[in-house]
Amino acid sequence: MKHIVLKSLSPKPLLLYAVMAFSNSVYSASWISTPSRTTVGSDIEIQGGGVPNSTQILIKAYSKHGDVLFQSSLISNSDGTFSDSTTLDAPGEVTFVSTVNNIEASSVSLVMENE
Repeated sequence: MKHIVLKSLSPKPLLLYAVMAFSNSVYSASWISTPSRTTVGSDIEIQGGGVPNSTQILIKAYSKHGDVLFQSSLISNSDGTFSDSTTLDAPGEVTFVSTVNNIEASSVSLVMENE
């Protein structure tokens, strides 16, 4: 087994090299946001981010019972954000899930009857 020993008179150049070597694969955790409450038939704005640019994202909305109410596939923007919208025709608790490279983020919205 070979051992590699990195020596430096100053720790800064060595640290800079380590950050540069791994910077291509590091990005922040993905997130998704939806309104906490909305009404049947209203536009539901779905926003998210923290993903690599130009990456495919799958968004699904699930009912409390696990039924898929909405599904969309889109590509993230150059800054790692994404957005979509939908309307739902039934009241209840809805969980929106974004999936990026097998990593999920979720947000819950309560869809209420119109008053």
